[in-house]
Amino acid sequence: MTEDKFFLSPDAGYSSVVKCYDMLGDAIGYEIPRMMLYNIATDDSEKGGSDASDRPSAADLSFGRPLASNADLAALWEGMYKAIARCNLCLENIPNKPLVDADGYPIAADVKARYIGEVKFLRAFYYFELCKIFGGVPLVERSLTVNDSKSLQRATEAETAEFIMNDLADAALEENLPSRVSLPESEIGVSPGKPYGQCKHGYICILPRMMLLIMKMHVMLQKRLWNQVVN
Repeated sequence: MTEDKFFLSPDAGYSSVVKCYDMLGDAIGYEIPRMMLYNIATDDSEKGGSDASDRPSAADLSFGRPLASNADLAALWEGMYKAIARCNLCLENIPNKPLVDADGYPIAADVKARYIGEVKFLRAFYYFELCKIFGGVPLVERSLTVNDSKSLQRATEAETAEFIMNDLADAALEENLPSRVSLPESEIGVSPGKPYGQCKHGYICILPRMMLLIMKMHVMLQKRLWNQVVN
């Protein structure tokens, strides 16, 4: 099925947004690397195992000696860019395609706007995860061709932070983002018929503003703007 045909199929918009969330529960692409990078690499925990050959990539993180080939760093990099690619695909297609729901009825403009706001937040979040570990990273704003992928340039940390803040600002301005109060009971939580897990949405209205503030503080600290950070 081509991309165009997919987005004309029933519930394609909803399904594509689901895939943007999906990386948050991916063990290889996010959960395990996050545990290794945010726990094993700090004083919060020690790398255990049976012997030195048991997850040497985690040991390298624990001792502060990872190489660019480190498996956990590579897994996080690949996982976050896979999720970003899904977000870009949504942002390219949802606004312009005549989406229909599961029953074949047209998706309303406010629902499309809600999807776009959620995806903008998620793309910002995935770039934030990359920025925390790698600093400046290549900023991919659209689906890439093979030739495009060969000419990517790494952005600075400040440029990456600005990109994140712009996406968060767009998401925070979206009035259609739902909360636990506005969602019907049928859409709260994960169930066989609702794999989306909209319980996350209750945080989306708050997190963009929180992350926007965190990223602004991050940039200010980098620029040594101490007074602005305090204020």
